[in-house]
Amino acid sequence: MDVVISERMMDTFDIHRMSIMPLFFQTGYLTVEEVLFDEIPERYRLKIPNFEVREAFFLQIIDEFTENGTDFAETAFRKIRDSLKTGDLSHLHFSAGMMLR
Repeated sequence: MDVVISERMMDTFDIHRMSIMPLFFQTGYLTVEEVLFDEIPERYRLKIPNFEVREAFFLQIIDEFTENGTDFAETAFRKIRDSLKTGDLSHLHFSAGMMLR
């Protein structure tokens, strides 16, 4: 995940005009990986800080885009992750399809 935002975007506090990436930064889902000093204005490369936050982030996304609830999202996430680890593309296809129903 490669996200670069400006300092002005990071300092936005108006919830009605805030884009999603600064919101993720302000809530801790993203942290500063690198400050890009050679750009004007200064920009920041953001990253997901650790595995736990990455898992929580993706579970929230999966849960938001499915109507089956958090338990289903967690199970689907694990099946997709395991399929990617083992390289089992047919199981990956099945698991992803199951999520989108």
